[in-house]
Amino acid sequence: MKKHLGATLLTLALALVLVFSLSGCGGITDALNSAKNALSSAADALSSAVDDLTQTTNGNPSTGGDGVIAQSGDEIKARLTNYDITMRTTDSDGTSTTSRELLTRDALIEQMDDSTSITYSDYANQKLYFLDTEDMTGSVMTSSSGNNGGMLLIILCYFDTIKMLVDDGALTVQNAGADTIAGRPVTVYTVNMIGVNVKFWIDNEYGMTMKLQSDSTNWEVTQFKAGNVSPSDWVNLSDYTISG
Repeated sequence: MKKHLGATLLTLALALVLVFSLSGCGGITDALNSAKNALSSAADALSSAVDDLTQTTNGNPSTGGDGVIAQSGDEIKARLTNYDITMRTTDSDGTSTTSRELLTRDALIEQMDDSTSITYSDYANQKLYFLDTEDMTGSVMTSSSGNNGGMLLIILCYFDTIKMLVDDGALTVQNAGADTIAGRPVTVYTVNMIGVNVKFWIDNEYGMTMKLQSDSTNWEVTQFKAGNVSPSDWVNLSDYTISG
């Protein structure tokens, strides 16, 4: 199967380079939109090959013969169904913004790029709230969307795509040692991707990217909690005057 994936993997590599380059021009929201557009066609072509290219284990991530953590994005998302994540993004001009995301079975709360606006998806009651943290007001609308996970977690699963490229022989990754990010043990990996130097700090338990450093942008998880997370840890809707 790998012989037939060469062109698709090259397209995917170029798309990733585009994502890393564009993410240096704006915050998390802009980077995510660029990622969705750049990776959509390549992701469709690779969907049937993911199981063959990515090997996963329960517990701590395992390592293959090339020393790369083998952990799929789907497994990361399956295990992280209750979490609270804060991430700082620094652009090439030194500008930093902070984003936060909290996910439980019944709710998703997101605040991106130092915005004063919070989006609160109440899956249990099929409601979507838009909250203003400055004047403590908000609006609500009916929403039938289900729990599809959060935007930040999508970004933190980038290393899954790098793993597929390594498995196919399109990229090589070097183990750069151990470190600690947000109080959690991580393993550091470096890769040169068509002239773009990227370094990943991979969480030893969940296999997600806790920190990324490239020629154009950096991000780092500054706070992470998994399990025993509740929406009230962050937002109490009763504190807001809500219309609609």
